[in-house]
Amino acid sequence: PSEKKNAEVPGVIRYKANHMQVLFLTLTNIGDVILSTALLNRILADHPQAVVDVICGPRAVSLFEGCRNVRR
Repeated sequence: PSEKKNAEVPGVIRYKANHMQVLFLTLTNIGDVILSTALLNRILADHPQAVVDVICGPRAVSLFEGCRNVRR
């Protein structure tokens, strides 16, 4: 039973104490979001184990789907 409790769940990034957590805030306008993703890419390049939560407008949500280490 304890093995199932800690099993990996596809698409879910679990918090680990030694990983950096980032809250990435960006705008709603698609052009602004695209420009700001350069910063997100740099953060992930410098901290590949970081776990990122993104806050953005509804029009920009699809731009972050499938990004590595992005939880939501």
